Amino acid sequence: GLILLSATLLLLVAGLEVELSTAWRVGKAAIWVAMASMAVPFAAASALAWFFPTFMDAGTLGVSVPSAFALFVGVALSITALPIIAKVLIDLKMFKSDLGMLVLSAAILNDVLGWMAFAVVMALVGGVPDTNTTDNVGMLILWTVVFMVAAMTVLRWSFHFAMPYMQAHLSWPGGVLGIILTIALLCAAFTEWIGIHAIFGAFIAGVAIGDSHHLRQRTRDTIHQFITNIFAPIFFAGIGLHINIWAHFDLPLVLAVLTVAMGGKIAGGFLGARMGALRRRESAAVGFAVAVQGSMGIILGQLALNMKLIGERMFVAIIVVAFVTSAVGGPAIQAMLQ
Repeated sequence: GLILLSATLLLLVAGLEVELSTAWRVGKAAIWVAMASMAVPFAAASALAWFFPTFMDAGTLGVSVPSAFALFVGVALSITALPIIAKVLIDLKMFKSDLGMLVLSAAILNDVLGWMAFAVVMALVGGVPDTNTTDNVGMLILWTVVFMVAAMTVLRWSFHFAMPYMQAHLSWPGGVLGIILTIALLCAAFTEWIGIHAIFGAFIAGVAIGDSHHLRQRTRDTIHQFITNIFAPIFFAGIGLHINIWAHFDLPLVLAVLTVAMGGKIAGGFLGARMGALRRRESAAVGFAVAVQGSMGIILGQLALNMKLIGERMFVAIIVVAFVTSAVGGPAIQAMLQ
């Protein structure tokens, strides 16, 4: 329970990093990068999982529902870690640059598409009871769209108009922090109830809340510090306590997953950037930037492991990919732009 709560709050932080105005401003190039950087690794990873489920370490549920297993592996190896990318760009002093905005916008679109695809995975493994699989998927997609529209309109506007009053009359930071966490957990509970995972609701709540310019930067920083300094260690320590990484380390599987995830993301990001009319060096930098997975891949992997959709060997491979891509992302971007 505590690990799930930690993952949910980490996705709230990821959602708060999203700038919808940035995504709209960059436009077509970001769409090309987002689509290509997701399509290439998704296709390769899904094919591997579909045709070689034993090698890719399908869990008991993955074996019984191969379509869900293939779709999950495709999503897990093609998603982008928005918070890690934002930190890398800040460290490189590129956060507000045109290239930084392009990468962030592509990561935003990539994450939203990835979590919607994960909602479909949940439907395939029985997210909505008492329906057949086709109805499952259709109803879950419908509920997802309804929830996202409501969050981006009613919740977003309500929070924006109420924020000045809350900041003027509630204690800081406790009052505002309590309201934001309550909204996030209510959205998480709602998405869990309709059959999507709770973390999706927290992520969308973060996007809706973070879009308000009334939300002060110091409040954002307080939320970020509170969650990342308390709940991030709990989440990662929980993973370490539940799985022996060295005992389940499978070198051929790790190499295959790393090649598909990192190679596919870099190639897709490069291709998308070129289609968006960027120069070769900038396109290469974009490719390495969107290849960063970090905590997003690990959170997805933990959820799939808990559902027995994947086995321990695949989860360890996802952890290795997350750490390798996070470690090489910043230096690679810097090298490409020199």
